[in-house]
Amino acid sequence: MQDISEPGKPGYLFVVGCARSGTTALGRFLAQHRQVVLGVERYIHRTRPKAFSLSPDLFEYERLSRIEPGDTFYKSTDFAPETFVDLETRLPQARYVGDKIPGLYSAFPQLFKAFGPEMRVVMIFRNVFDVAASWEARRQDADDVDWNRNVTQAVSQWNAALRAYASSAYKNQIIPVLYEDIFSNPAALTGLLEQLGLDADKGDARRAQTVVTKAATLEAGRTRNLGQADLMEIMLKANFAPWRALVSQLGKLDHLTARQTGSAA
Repeated sequence: MQDISEPGKPGYLFVVGCARSGTTALGRFLAQHRQVVLGVERYIHRTRPKAFSLSPDLFEYERLSRIEPGDTFYKSTDFAPETFVDLETRLPQARYVGDKIPGLYSAFPQLFKAFGPEMRVVMIFRNVFDVAASWEARRQDADDVDWNRNVTQAVSQWNAALRAYASSAYKNQIIPVLYEDIFSNPAALTGLLEQLGLDADKGDARRAQTVVTKAATLEAGRTRNLGQADLMEIMLKANFAPWRALVSQLGKLDHLTARQTGSAA
């Protein structure tokens, strides 16, 4: 994709995807790029489809640096220091400014209308079994008192994310990526930077390798916590057709299945 920002003015960038699909890790990787300023659910409360109030003026320095009631769930910039540190210096040099809001896909019509062609969306997808397992792990975590969502809701949201992408009239502004690819292949992460028209240097390559190494460590220690009833519900309710179509569209079907069977070259 070409660079769509005007001289002296950044374009807009949003990272979205079904919750527990890797939006946080992906957003953090992008936010560490010298030409990107990306919030962490900075304006999540302004993105509900029936009360959508997200607009470009919210990403001007004076407003972005000032948290107001109705913006988000946190009250201090200390929650996401990577967004706010040196913001006054970084923002004028940025090629993109935006936010990481997982469920923003539910308001795609309003989002594209508000931000127009000066916007790119990176939308990450992950296989439904691992998404559901991650939702269930959080539900079972006694210390995670704010999470009470279950496998049924995970499948519903997974379906909704795929449906939002498949039905969007603005696919030319959406870059779809797969969790299973982008967190196992450093070249996929640096390639994403290039798709966004961002320079990818040796430092970015090292950061990408660090992300992939960390993901591999987490994967090695992950336990699958889904019972037989959970698996049956997923198999009966998950809409696999658009998932397979997306994987095929991205040319990753043979690559990913070969990796998982250990037969990749």
